[in-house]
Amino acid sequence: MKFFLNALGKLFVIAPECAVRGFCYSIAWILVKIPSSRSYSILANLYRCFPEKSEKERVSIAIESAARTMEMGFFVLAMPFFKKSELKKRFVLAKSTEYELSIFEKKPTLLLVPHSSMMETASLFPSLTDIELPKVGVMYRPFDNDSLESWIKTTREKFGVKLLSRKKDLRLTFDYLKNNDILAIMFDQNPRDRGSLGLFMGMLATHTSMPSIFQDRFNNLQSGILYAKRTGFWRSELHVKKLAPKNDKEIMFLANQWLEEQLQGDMQKDWLWLHNRWSYGSQIEKEFIIYNPVNYLKENLDFLNLPECPRKRKYFLNVPFGIKEVLDVLSCVSTLQKSRYDSLFVILTKRKYADLIAAFSIADDVKISPESCCILGSLYRAKKLRKEYSNVIVQFNGSNVGRFLAKIMGAPRCFTFGKKKSLKDTLFVANELNLEVYKSFFKKFGAEGDFESLQKPEISVIKKDKKFVEFLCNGKSIKLSSKDFEIFEKYFSNK
Repeated sequence: MKFFLNALGKLFVIAPECAVRGFCYSIAWILVKIPSSRSYSILANLYRCFPEKSEKERVSIAIESAARTMEMGFFVLAMPFFKKSELKKRFVLAKSTEYELSIFEKKPTLLLVPHSSMMETASLFPSLTDIELPKVGVMYRPFDNDSLESWIKTTREKFGVKLLSRKKDLRLTFDYLKNNDILAIMFDQNPRDRGSLGLFMGMLATHTSMPSIFQDRFNNLQSGILYAKRTGFWRSELHVKKLAPKNDKEIMFLANQWLEEQLQGDMQKDWLWLHNRWSYGSQIEKEFIIYNPVNYLKENLDFLNLPECPRKRKYFLNVPFGIKEVLDVLSCVSTLQKSRYDSLFVILTKRKYADLIAAFSIADDVKISPESCCILGSLYRAKKLRKEYSNVIVQFNGSNVGRFLAKIMGAPRCFTFGKKKSLKDTLFVANELNLEVYKSFFKKFGAEGDFESLQKPEISVIKKDKKFVEFLCNGKSIKLSSKDFEIFEKYFSNK
């Protein structure tokens, strides 16, 4: 493994820079343009953060970001084989950064590092200045492969930092701060259920709790953000932005607020959009409830002056059946909206029921199910729905066609009703479909609250014949077949 990594690193150093750059963009283009879970993830992240941008603009950002991610990966391999003099030409400390470092007092110092394209240069900064610095430790996520782990530590520590494993060296991180040294930590990774719950870019996410723990433990802690501004291929300028949090929770609020501002500008193409920053909720049995042992959401909302949690997570409830089944699912939506108050619930149904379901004003949106079209129409509609980047699909039709179309729609998590489980979905066994079955399903996967019956709407018949009935439903003009209208009336007469 080490021989292979060293050979690659030396090859990247001697190869023409234009060739390496072209290789980065080629991989990035394939990564973004060819449909896959990874391309879906990066474009979904950009869609939710920048809904005002066109798909073309988001694809352009995605390709540039992916290319710069490749650039960073290749730099990690090449970095050990550059001479120090060459590294100092390529990577410099901004004058303001040298000044900030020179005035840092002899106190415990915490530097937060964002996931930008040249973030690896954080391990270089002690060797880029003549200022006498205290010891510098960098927390990192260890690798399972021992050979790779050894190579990473050897190559990075030669530039003056000490790598501290999140698993094995947690006590050492406190020692660094106790001794008034510098500790650097990446603050915008996804710790999943182990982190603290809050907002990032208006969406629910978990954040590393370590900065808050350090802030609480050390009253005299001084903190800042260490970040790299890319100035060219394998070139950057390191900056430090000082933070002044008032309490242990605010240190992450300030860091995230700063990063959000940067992502609206220069850092937009530099940030690592490839990683699943918002994949909150790894426990599938709690899909329809918001949970976390460390919840800073209320304080985060107060800090941002927001009255409630924005709804950006999206569920597709695909019900390509008759009117009764659609109304049964609709009656569950109000409870789901309260249980997952960060989410939008979109019902996919047959075209002939779309206006009726929309007239209830319960679902956040109503769209045409791809299963209600011909073969080509189904494929076209599924691809179109893919570009709305849902987080979860509940596929009430467990047929092979339904599963295939759900896969095209691309959501990373899919629940399926049926008897046969596919490779990438979660099966809910149901011999029949009715309201009680739907309630059992949602409760099994975490939904909390009482499922209330659907209230009868205001109905006024306009025109009626043997085939069709035209009527007003909550003031909206609707046309149904006589059979569907009969089922519709019977549905509410039985309540």
